[in-house]
Amino acid sequence: MKRWKPTIFGVLILASIYALAGWRILNRDNTVFPSDSGIVVRFAHWNLQAGMREAYDSIIAQYEADHPGVRIEQMAIPLRVWPTWQQTQLVGETAPDIVQLGRGTNDEIVSRYFLPLAALVEEPNPYNVGTPLAGLAWRNTFLDGLTGTNILYPSLQEIFGIPTMQMNLRMFYNADLLETVSGSRRPPESFAEFRRIAEKTEAYAVSTNQTILPIAGSGDYGLYLALNLQQAMTTQIARKLDVQDLLRVDASRVGASYVAGAWSLDSPPIIESLRIYQMMGRWMQPGFLQLRREDAAMYFSQRRALAMVTGSWDYYLLQQECNFPFVVGPLPIPDERDPEFPTTAAAHRNELDGQLNGIFGVVRSSRHPDVAIDFLRFLSGQSMAKQFAETSKTLSATVGVLPDDKALLTFMPNDSGPVGGFQIIAGAETNSWFQRNVNKLFAPGATAVSFAREQMDPYRVSTMEDLRNYLRRQRQTSERSDTIVIAEFYRGGKESSRLNAILDAQVSREQDGMQIEWMLRSSNNPSPLPP
Repeated sequence: MKRWKPTIFGVLILASIYALAGWRILNRDNTVFPSDSGIVVRFAHWNLQAGMREAYDSIIAQYEADHPGVRIEQMAIPLRVWPTWQQTQLVGETAPDIVQLGRGTNDEIVSRYFLPLAALVEEPNPYNVGTPLAGLAWRNTFLDGLTGTNILYPSLQEIFGIPTMQMNLRMFYNADLLETVSGSRRPPESFAEFRRIAEKTEAYAVSTNQTILPIAGSGDYGLYLALNLQQAMTTQIARKLDVQDLLRVDASRVGASYVAGAWSLDSPPIIESLRIYQMMGRWMQPGFLQLRREDAAMYFSQRRALAMVTGSWDYYLLQQECNFPFVVGPLPIPDERDPEFPTTAAAHRNELDGQLNGIFGVVRSSRHPDVAIDFLRFLSGQSMAKQFAETSKTLSATVGVLPDDKALLTFMPNDSGPVGGFQIIAGAETNSWFQRNVNKLFAPGATAVSFAREQMDPYRVSTMEDLRNYLRRQRQTSERSDTIVIAEFYRGGKESSRLNAILDAQVSREQDGMQIEWMLRSSNNPSPLPP
């Protein structure tokens, strides 16, 4: 029997078939609507909390009514699959026209796949005509002037995102149960007060033979709580690390200063934050680290917990799910009056940095970028911003939009007090380290000190990898900036303010990179620098 051998002709036919299939995939129409239905702009986000999709739908309906022939398609993507989904869509040039920023986006991603908006935001928003914001530059109609995280990218001196909401982490309380165990419906304002109420809650559960915990917890919000505690407790260390007086410490400097020995996992502020997190974790349901936010919300709504750690984004959901009144208070953080914890904390720290959310950018591959940008103007105009905030029960990122529901004022960010410190997560590797190992903090017999000392070497390894990745990205960003500098020089000349800003950012970035490399060389690490 003769063995079959492919002929050149057959190979060419197969190659032609694959090429045709590939061409069709790359050039297919990715919209759900037929092309003769008018302009279609797709709008993707991960805000799946109660009320969010309805709020977007209400804005979309109004926009479509005002702009016949335009269709806005909302795409709500679960957060757990978002980074992979986003990367696939961007690389394949099949991404929606408008994409939420903040998960899986960095300097490289935004510069390659998203449209720069810095020039556009200097123009007035036409949808603010007839409001107190009429005539103002679009950027000045936002609470932070478009300078926040995932909005302004300092190394690129460019704006890529438009925010829509404010979000802050708070503690929610069952008001009836709080009054039963404490005699008052007023939320505790300090950690010492919260600790007393938590102990009374445990005693009440035993005396009534009920399963009632002080806190309904989950893995993701437990992480947020831990990071907030770290930022509160490390204020004094952060001041020493902030050599450039920027009122913040970048993650890269946090990691480099750890490697250089400026602080350690067993430094008192870190130990204090771990002790408090351990204490609060033991007030939560067993195995809370494996639970999702929905599990915690169900536990709280079933009256099986006094309190729940969550944010303003869950206010609407809990209003619907809870058949009892609840009140909202600040996160319980130690202050100077706490008898047990030596106070290095900023219990009432400034919360303005990085609190704007629901941030959206326009992708370069959009077929209708002008319409996409116009929709973002519409969404953030004062009138529609108010409608969105009222429908979603959130706080708006637009100036002058105050909630009708006065209970939402509890979520307003504190704009006074010292700037917070830092969190020990310095990048993807240290984040992965924390997620893998934090359960050991809650093991029988574990203490904050034993956990910190056991994790020093693993944390150092993860930090070094984060720093290597950071330095690689810095070099890539500098290489891209060289091209931008040349283009800006020919466009605006050497007097261009943007050119000078880019050059300043590039010098600062390279100086920062050299300082980090020097800190790494000064350490005892055998392989401090990236290959």
